[in-house]
Amino acid sequence: MIKPSLYASVIAGLIIAVTLFNRGSFEDANIETGTLTERNNASIKKIATNNNSAKKSSPSSKQVDTLPAVIATLSADDVLRKAQVTKEAIKKYKKARNLYLADPTMDAAEQQQLIAQLDKVVFGDTAQDYELSDEDLDDQARYREIIVDFQHDTQSIKTNTTLSRQQKEAEIRQLLSEFIADIDS
Repeated sequence: MIKPSLYASVIAGLIIAVTLFNRGSFEDANIETGTLTERNNASIKKIATNNNSAKKSSPSSKQVDTLPAVIATLSADDVLRKAQVTKEAIKKYKKARNLYLADPTMDAAEQQQLIAQLDKVVFGDTAQDYELSDEDLDDQARYREIIVDFQHDTQSIKTNTTLSRQQKEAEIRQLLSEFIADIDS
């Protein structure tokens, strides 16, 4: 018995909310209830009268005076935002490139193919050439060490016969989360 009254009160609340939110649009339209044709005709008349009697409001001189400052501020914010996005994209690009170059399981041709695909995804047709810096070489050496350690640890878990399958899976998951944390740091 409680559920029907609860549903009824929820529906009544929704109807009231919709009515309150849309009351202004119903009053503006001046549409009387009736058939669909009558509503459409009233809407067409309303649109025609609005188009003919539309006032062109001109901004006040105070608003006009502040527009250049507002536009300059928005433009400066946009330039800073784009510069930040570009810096982050280049940082992520270099990290991915360094990971490709640090992977000891790939040969040079595979690495170059992946880097070319990365260039196309990040920069599109306008190819950018970011030379490898000493910092990039240091990152590659660190990534290479992390990758080799991860491969060694997973291989030793795989060959360990004393662990059950579930234990091996748990150990490898733990190693994987540590690997990701090491790469991200």
